[in-house]
Amino acid sequence: MGVVYWCAPRIVERVRDVIEEYVSRTRERRGRARDPQALGPELRWAVRSLEEVPCWEPRRSSR
Repeated sequence: MGVVYWCAPRIVERVRDVIEEYVSRTRERRGRARDPQALGPELRWAVRSLEEVPCWEPRRSSR
């Protein structure tokens, strides 16, 4: 099972850092669990920039 998270280009690296921490903590929790299967399947994460989406344009600020 996988999740692709599309986000604004300026926050891609921060979101990747947070996902890596989440994955690490989840793996630790699985390692301590009596029944790791009860936690469900492990998710695979992919963080992508919206710049990779064809025809994507940043929204212009209304300021």
